[in-house]
Amino acid sequence: MIDLDFYGDSWEKIEDFDDEIVSVFAVENSFTKLLKSIDFEQKIVADYGCGVGNALPSLLKAKKIYAIDLSPNLLTKAKERFKGSANITFKRQSIAMVKTKKSDVSLAINSIWPRTFEEFDILFGNIVKNTKENGTIFLVLPSLESRTLSYQFDFVHLKQDKCIQTIEALEEVNNYQASSHFNALGYFTSNTNMIQKHWLKEEILFRLKRYNFQTINISKLELDWDKQVHAPHMKKYPNLWFWVAEIKRG
Repeated sequence: MIDLDFYGDSWEKIEDFDDEIVSVFAVENSFTKLLKSIDFEQKIVADYGCGVGNALPSLLKAKKIYAIDLSPNLLTKAKERFKGSANITFKRQSIAMVKTKKSDVSLAINSIWPRTFEEFDILFGNIVKNTKENGTIFLVLPSLESRTLSYQFDFVHLKQDKCIQTIEALEEVNNYQASSHFNALGYFTSNTNMIQKHWLKEEILFRLKRYNFQTINISKLELDWDKQVHAPHMKKYPNLWFWVAEIKRG
């Protein structure tokens, strides 16, 4: 079972969503261009983990939009932004439990944060159930390769290019890794105890193949770090990226 209170409480601790969460919609990129190429008219769309509604402007031509989130705070902000849009239905519910009219297009943009693979299957599996047999699912997930790069950059930056030549130096690296709440399986714990899974590209493909989808295309979504990140402590990192999985059911 998924601890819904854990997830709900974690999101409520975010003081400034725009400053603390990296939005893929901050500037035009390969993913936003892909969404613009879709004819949403007469389509039903579901945005799982809609947050403050950053994806909704790209979807407004849809016949019906379900904007789903577990956080009342974030949903309140999204409702205020789009209070004049009659085609949007806001739902405060977990991705694991929500039921909607089956959608033509489903989006889960950095909103599936499983603490186990079983949780991933529960969350993603419910999205699949709510998507039409010939529908499309867009899944955006944090990259483990990207996070590993930032971890290495952190260590090099802090240790001034100190080479790992001794057991003591290696232990220092491991201690730093432990102190930054990050492990080789891709689980990262923030200072507010939010747990986020980061994914290898091959790992995503392996998990999705179990569903026997018609097609799975995974692409790299590079960020414009200067324009998409507001938190000063993150500015030191090189440009990072997410993985985008475009999935065709059927």
